[in-house]
Amino acid sequence: MKGIDISSYQQNVDFVKVKNSGVEIVYIKATEGITYINPLLESQYSGAMAAGLKIGFYHFLRANDPTLEAKHFLNVIEGLLSDCRHAIDVEVVLGQTVTKISSNVRLFANYLISNNKEVCIYTGDYFYANNLNNSVKDIPLWVAHYGVAKPDAANYIGFQYSSSGVVNGINGPVDLNEFSSVIFISSISPVPVSSVVKAFQHAANLVGLTDKNGDKLVEDGIKGTHTNEVIAKV
Repeated sequence: MKGIDISSYQQNVDFVKVKNSGVEIVYIKATEGITYINPLLESQYSGAMAAGLKIGFYHFLRANDPTLEAKHFLNVIEGLLSDCRHAIDVEVVLGQTVTKISSNVRLFANYLISNNKEVCIYTGDYFYANNLNNSVKDIPLWVAHYGVAKPDAANYIGFQYSSSGVVNGINGPVDLNEFSSVIFISSISPVPVSSVVKAFQHAANLVGLTDKNGDKLVEDGIKGTHTNEVIAKV
């Protein structure tokens, strides 16, 4: 399925023309870091909805507390309908190690999952191979690689093949993507959340126990990798 992704750089988009050009999916940048909000989010969302396009939202991940970034993202898009997985855009190192970047992605994803949101990672082929470790490679991938017939990554649900596409209804260049149906949100069962695990996470944070990366636990009641690391310490 043909898709585009847009941000505040794409102004005055005619979404009817976009849809008539064959585009089915539009991803809209919602947030970045812990404070930034796309100033065109509401108008772009309304226009895409009115044109009958399938909609997704993405957050550009920085180097802040990943849970705060996740909360910011969800707070901003609360009440907006999405057809597609919530995308975690991770493409800058910002002086962090591979372990730290991966931990940030994992914690961000876990927070969304604990709120019954389905997620995917957006990044480039090189970044995925060299700056993310196996702790996040179970998360579905939307990958960027320009000038090739297919990306290096073996498994992906979205392929961004150009950053200089021309689409009727958009002034200037736009990212072009091909998505599989896995990009769409499925009917998911709530993620099992344990009150006992949540109480442990809270207690661990109170006494200063951290995971292997030195991070506090997300108090989500999910017994994941980082919680297991802290359990192993006690």
